[in-house]
Amino acid sequence: MALTKVHQALVAKVKAVGNGGMSIPLDDPSCAYLLSVVVHDLGLVGGFPEFSEVPKPFFGTTPFQSLRIEGLSFLDLFERLIRLKEDADSYFFCLATLHRARLKYERILQAQPLPTIDQVGPRGL
Repeated sequence: MALTKVHQALVAKVKAVGNGGMSIPLDDPSCAYLLSVVVHDLGLVGGFPEFSEVPKPFFGTTPFQSLRIEGLSFLDLFERLIRLKEDADSYFFCLATLHRARLKYERILQAQPLPTIDQVGPRGL
């Protein structure tokens, strides 16, 4: 069973580069990690021997850039997930959107200069 147009559009949206300099596209290893979180949360580990290990916590202190699983074909895994649980695509899309926002915020914090006293001082009054 191939992915439907809706599923293909969803994957394209998750992997989209965007227009701004701070845009965060998700690559296959990042998407594979997110898929492993979905698989474990939904209790579908039996259908995914690749994800026998529990993934690093999504809400934890691990740097967001290290939440990746290398060497897996994301599209094949996503197709298998959709076959096992049709509405899992919504969960994956929401998780991917949240992860992209966290990665973007992390990048903003790294690039943004510290405020000067002239910027912060008036706010205390």
